[in-house]
Amino acid sequence: MASFRIPTRNKYGFSTGIWHAALVSLLLTMVLTRLLQSFLAPAAYQQYLEEHTLPAGSVGTAAGADVPAAQSLDDLDRLDRFTIETVGSVLNYDHFTAEDGTVYHYLMLPSGELVYARVNLQAVTGLEEKGRYRLPVGCWREWPGETPELVAGIADAVANGEDAGYYTEQFGEDYPLRFSSRYVDMYGDHQPVLSEEDFQYDISRGVVALLFAVTFLACSLLRVLLGQAAPVFWSSRDPLLPRNDLECWCASTFALWAASFPALEGWPLITGGHRSLWRVWMTKRSLREQWGIRGRKDGIRVVEKLIEEWAEEPELLDDTYAGWDLCRATQLLGMMYLAGYISRKTLDLEFSRAGGVIQQRFSGWEALTDSYLLGCIQWLSEEEREKEFVLRRDILLKLRATPCGPYTVPWDTDLSWAADGSAGGRAVVKEVLARLPVK
Repeated sequence: MASFRIPTRNKYGFSTGIWHAALVSLLLTMVLTRLLQSFLAPAAYQQYLEEHTLPAGSVGTAAGADVPAAQSLDDLDRLDRFTIETVGSVLNYDHFTAEDGTVYHYLMLPSGELVYARVNLQAVTGLEEKGRYRLPVGCWREWPGETPELVAGIADAVANGEDAGYYTEQFGEDYPLRFSSRYVDMYGDHQPVLSEEDFQYDISRGVVALLFAVTFLACSLLRVLLGQAAPVFWSSRDPLLPRNDLECWCASTFALWAASFPALEGWPLITGGHRSLWRVWMTKRSLREQWGIRGRKDGIRVVEKLIEEWAEEPELLDDTYAGWDLCRATQLLGMMYLAGYISRKTLDLEFSRAGGVIQQRFSGWEALTDSYLLGCIQWLSEEEREKEFVLRRDILLKLRATPCGPYTVPWDTDLSWAADGSAGGRAVVKEVLARLPVK
């Protein structure tokens, strides 16, 4: 025997379409990132260069031919800005790392005097003579903190070592203090500048997560507003859930139909399911091929025909198959709203008319659903009857036994509809949505 199981995908059993939204968001993120790299990143990179490039002539920038080359410690004391020319081996090998992690180079001035320099290697300029280089613009300044231990050690060795007399004779008694108390700053306020490719990569990496989050939220919200999916949070705010008691009651009249097809999401959605592109296409196809409905006018005419045949009957219709026609009338209204053939206002108006007839002609939910099932069996072919009857009866019995199911909605709910578009109250629908279990 076929069995019916209440969906357990999320709150109320409705599909959120979260993976669809994630896929669309991923594609949008890729497109937006590409546009960012192609159009915005170049302009941003120019701004980045302006902000991170030092003014010409500043300490740490490339030295032009007009910058004087220091020859001795006296030149360093005298000149405000200068450069030093050296060979490549000095830049590659003659350096040490101070206690704070800063790298300094040993430089031998043309005078033979030793100095220490912090060099911006990106601003070193090659000279015509192979292997010789002009260092960046520099200045002579005191150490930023304590004198590095290695420098202090060398100064002590020069002052007190075997060659102390030579250094004193060549450069004076204060030579150890002069070359160790200061250093040549050829780095200044320089900040490493990214290449344009690396800059674009960093921007992309930084905004991809943000773009994905924003587009995912936007896609999810748009799909909810269009009725294509249920909200991930605040499920009771689903726009296809009943807004009033009238809609809640009428959705219960075709709950058996909505629970009979795996492609549908069931009660209490007033359309049986959300407006996915596939479901809208299938709904329009079904309306067209099975009912001849291609728009609002066709649909209203068919609904009126299903209702009018039973509206004038003076007796209760509990023992007839009228429920088959009348429940299909409300079902068709829900399908037409899903397909976009009628507005919410028209839906409520026609729900009120059809629901009023159903309330007057049946004694309750059990009589209505029994009548619907009887009419359904009469409509099916002989080959389908036994199998489908067992299936529909099983579904019906489980819906009736559901604690917060469609047939717990009070039968005598007010189904009035006002000309201003307002429809009845909200006491029933509020209670129903509040009692629906969280799956």
